[in-house]
Amino acid sequence: MGRLRDNLSVILRGIQVLFSIEKSYVILLVLTNILSVFIPYINIYMTAQIINELSGARNWNTLILFIIITILSNSCLILLLSGLNHLIGYHLEQFYKNEKLLFSKKSMMMDYEQIEKQETTQLKEQINIESQTGYNMYCLCNFLGKWISSITNIIISSGLTFGLFFNNSIQLSWRILIVICMVIVIGVGYIASQKTNSLTEDMFSKFVPFNMRYNFYNDFLKNYNTGKDIRLYNMEHVVANEQNNIEIITYKIERKTKKKIVKYSILNAFTLDFLKVISYIIVTLACLSNAISIGNITQYVTCTALFVSSISGIIGQTQMLFYNNRYLMRYLQFLDIPSQLRSGTLHLTNLRSDLEIVFHHVYFRYPQSKEFVLNDFCLTIRGDERLAVVGMNGSGKTTMIKLLCRLYDPTEGKITLNGVDIRSIDYQEYIKIFGIVFQDFKLFSLPIAQNIAISQKYDAQIVNHLLEKVGLKDFIEHLPNGIETPLYKDFDENGYEISGGEAQKIALARSRFKNSVILILDEPTAALDPVSEAQVFTQFHSIAGNKTTIFISHRLSSCQFCDKIVVIDKGQIVQYGTHNELIEDKQNKYYQLWMAQAKHYQ
Repeated sequence: MGRLRDNLSVILRGIQVLFSIEKSYVILLVLTNILSVFIPYINIYMTAQIINELSGARNWNTLILFIIITILSNSCLILLLSGLNHLIGYHLEQFYKNEKLLFSKKSMMMDYEQIEKQETTQLKEQINIESQTGYNMYCLCNFLGKWISSITNIIISSGLTFGLFFNNSIQLSWRILIVICMVIVIGVGYIASQKTNSLTEDMFSKFVPFNMRYNFYNDFLKNYNTGKDIRLYNMEHVVANEQNNIEIITYKIERKTKKKIVKYSILNAFTLDFLKVISYIIVTLACLSNAISIGNITQYVTCTALFVSSISGIIGQTQMLFYNNRYLMRYLQFLDIPSQLRSGTLHLTNLRSDLEIVFHHVYFRYPQSKEFVLNDFCLTIRGDERLAVVGMNGSGKTTMIKLLCRLYDPTEGKITLNGVDIRSIDYQEYIKIFGIVFQDFKLFSLPIAQNIAISQKYDAQIVNHLLEKVGLKDFIEHLPNGIETPLYKDFDENGYEISGGEAQKIALARSRFKNSVILILDEPTAALDPVSEAQVFTQFHSIAGNKTTIFISHRLSSCQFCDKIVVIDKGQIVQYGTHNELIEDKQNKYYQLWMAQAKHYQ
């Protein structure tokens, strides 16, 4: 009973999500399924009335009226269903778009900590793979519509067979025999449906690893960046053979499964036909004994078969809904992943030069890691200050920035902005104060200007001004479409394949386009050649403007342009001061790092 309650709870929650995705589609689908049920019953009932009239009084006015009612009701329902199906087609497209958008929005709005967790990645991948095997939100909606259709069938067929089972003129033993046959057919249908659904579920589960491999090869072939490797290493035959082998294996699995399913389908069809034969015999005998009219023969037999089919349909559809619940539970689990970073409610006033950010004895370790990356980390960052953060790989430099930008929260300790714990500040307002270029930044397959502005609407004058500051204006002006030139060739064959250094300069321009208070540059010149690096440093004051700036760099030449330098080693601040102050201390880390790189700056 508890399992049934859990399944129903998941289905009800899934229906709520369906309505949030595309309410109109769900309503239209249910309405269409209900209305489509009426057409066969109208024909069954009206045909019975026409036959009764022909075998009885033969009143032409009554016959014509029955025929007109049949034609008009069929025509109206067909026209109505045609219009509804047209609307369903439109809303189905919206359903698919909105469902993908819901999933994508959750991925984008999820805490960064959750995104980096392996279990989150695996859950997301499993949901994507399962959705390709037929278990998804559409399956829930589709079977929900069919389930309601079966319920409607049962209600109508029960009403039209009432005269058969509650007619005392028909022998009780005959009526009991029909009921027994109906129970047998329903039982066989239940077993057949259970076996069929189990076989289908098993087949889909076997498809999952093969679908993952097939999708990998598809993505590999679609990615034009892999074109060089495919050609230079003659990989096309290897990939084609792998995909062909996967298709052969999945075809064999499907064929084997369908052979088994056919046996149960034949058994189910045989028992249903057997019920029809028994029903015809009993109803015909009842007609011969004047217990029922001739027209009721077809009505009772057909409606009895439809009643049983609908019962079997509900059983099968319920089983499919329960199977789909396995997917649905994972889908809802993904949607329910909590967001801790967005709990803040305090609003920020205008921040400029008077800001002060303080790390108060901060400790941090990454999820599922036992080692602390930052240990008792204490630092004060003041407004209009240019701060360089240096240290060896793995010292905790980028982690410090991730905490500052609230991609993560400290394991212990706190970070304050003007004395206020940043966790209590509205998340969207807080991240607006940062303009950031991470070392692993990404540009999009959009026009250059949109990559800088992160918007379809932008001020071209500001874009060109920033491109000039980073030394790309003249170069981009010579491109066919200037700042409207798309990057990469994902969506446009005329897209420009940008180099690493050019991409980094565009990322720098993007960080300045945002009206931020603090500029953070994580290895801003890592992909630049020495000449470009020198140009960026020369224009550094112009690029940064009057913003508070934090430099994270392996190249200590950048430190000369900063007011203060923080040296981090093993998650702790080991030195703090100006370049001239730190270089004089020959026993400490900064001097060692500087001397190790000094030959590159001579």
